Amino acid sequence: MIKLEIPRRDEVHLAIVDTLTNLALAHQVRVDSSLKEPLLTDGGAKFKGAEKIKAYLAETEEELHAWWYCAC
Repeated sequence: MIKLEIPRRDEVHLAIVDTLTNLALAHQVRVDSSLKEPLLTDGGAKFKGAEKIKAYLAETEEELHAWWYCAC
């Protein structure tokens, strides 16, 4: 399960939550006001900062589409 910790509920951070929801990935979101940047944990991989998280989710989306259309 993907765990996302965000420092506050604002447009930037809620857009990341929306992306996770749209990808239909199991995820948990927690607000931690002591954080300066959002933190996403997926297994052993950690991504800190909105841009790194967005890049990881874009890559994940591409992989999901590849598997969806794969006739393996």
